Amino acid sequence: MMLVPYALFGLMAALLSRTSIEVFFGLGYYMRVVLLGLILLLTFYLVSVLAVTKRNPSNFKKAIKEPQLLAFSTASSAAVMRLFLGMFRTAVIVIDDLTACIVFDEFYGIK
Repeated sequence: MMLVPYALFGLMAALLSRTSIEVFFGLGYYMRVVLLGLILLLTFYLVSVLAVTKRNPSNFKKAIKEPQLLAFSTASSAAVMRLFLGMFRTAVIVIDDLTACIVFDEFYGIK
């Protein structure tokens, strides 16, 4: 595990020696597009929270920090479904029956 940064550097150096610096321009463009998309999605969520619940969006950001990091680190939305729904019950006004239906549908695949 300690060698991973060096191995990645070696792979990138080998790629750079076979091609040119233009490879990194493409990667940089891709990174900018992904970051722009994530910023737009976060903006949409915060505006939606403000419009629907009439609550401060910064409280929503603080509440979703832990479940969002767990979902990202495990790469599984199903693993943190209950944690997200618990957060929505406390941070945002959501009907309990609705969240129970979402959990039931998520775990049992009923359409």
